[in-house]
Amino acid sequence: MIEDIKKEAIELVKGEITKYEDGEFFITEDVAIAIRPLIRLLRKNYWGIFHVPYDPVTGKEKQWVPLTRLVVDSVRKNSDLDLKDINFRSRRKESNPTTTLVRGFIRTWLYKNFFGETLNDSILQGCIDGTFVWKTYTIKENGKTCIKRKNVDILNFYIDPTAENIQEAHRVTERSLMSPVEIEQMSGWQDTKDIQTNGNLHPTEANLTQPTNTGEWVDVYETWGLIPERLITGNKKDEGYIDGHIVVSGIETGDMRVHLIEKNTNKDTYGKVIKPYEEFRYIKVPGRWAGVGPAEMVLKL
Repeated sequence: MIEDIKKEAIELVKGEITKYEDGEFFITEDVAIAIRPLIRLLRKNYWGIFHVPYDPVTGKEKQWVPLTRLVVDSVRKNSDLDLKDINFRSRRKESNPTTTLVRGFIRTWLYKNFFGETLNDSILQGCIDGTFVWKTYTIKENGKTCIKRKNVDILNFYIDPTAENIQEAHRVTERSLMSPVEIEQMSGWQDTKDIQTNGNLHPTEANLTQPTNTGEWVDVYETWGLIPERLITGNKKDEGYIDGHIVVSGIETGDMRVHLIEKNTNKDTYGKVIKPYEEFRYIKVPGRWAGVGPAEMVLKL
């Protein structure tokens, strides 16, 4: 029974990856947009890369006009926020000491958590891709529980391309690379010994490979959302669905393992179960999860 549950969990995660691999959705009965290839094109335009670098008639090298980069960098600079911008001021003279203390505490906390670097990376990604995703999680540091936040590359994020937002999506799946040591240290994870690694896995997308070995990694996929209740209870008669969390590794290396199947207990202040992700869209458009950013606005130019 346990093996059947593991097989079903692996197939569920693989199904999410296959179903949303290109992120294709129809805007009319004749016209569809594939989000993942679009994001690759926008990034290529930012770097100024031609598919064919030489003109086929004259044989001369093409010259790239860096319009995408100029527009993206201009928007990014105007959207930048640094610690110097965190400048509380008291409304009354007697509150000056308290205001100075609060301002100092907040700036120190933001500095220790790399607030500026994280925000700069997010803004740049949002200007190129039109969307960025933050994941919030907890870790133990010096015996204390600390809240952390990281950027998730949207080429490593699988979601219904027509979803209103992450919280309303049926399920979402995140891909990440981890070392065997990191996997063994994860609290509550099972079957973490002697995992097969690969040195050519790419950190930003499963379809890319590293030209050189930069370390031995394991591909890890986390699925959050509605999953069959039987995967948690182990009872085949349970036909309902429940908000859950599945962790699978080795889909790319071939050493597939299920490390975790659990009920999602994360809740907001209203008691609603939530996924540990939040998205930003530069411009939100109807019927499409991914946002439209400055790079896409000048795509035809």
